[in-house]
Amino acid sequence: MKMKSFKQFFDEQMKDREFREAWEDGLVEHELVMRMIEQRIYNGLTQAELAKRIGTKQSAISRFETGQCTPRIDFLAKLARALGARIVVEDIEPKRSKVVARPLPVQTHALRQKARVAQKV
Repeated sequence: MKMKSFKQFFDEQMKDREFREAWEDGLVEHELVMRMIEQRIYNGLTQAELAKRIGTKQSAISRFETGQCTPRIDFLAKLARALGARIVVEDIEPKRSKVVARPLPVQTHALRQKARVAQKV
């Protein structure tokens, strides 16, 4: 009997609605965490500095960034505010939503400027 490749196995699993929805939900969570980490790094903050801004411990930021906890909405809101970002829910297809952390408009301009400078170098 020939062993299935991971891709074959994964493709079969994705045909199952429950598995597919759980996988997609995990991707949304992962994307949100990655965007928050990007914002923290962009702002030049360590986990400890961010924790101090929102009145928590560095270990709480670490647990969030490594996916070891499911944060409450108030924690996410504090993080977003401290990072100069906001959390936005966008429709990506009918009956599905995608959650992302977006820079505030002022930062968006700064990010574009930084990207232009980087492209010129």
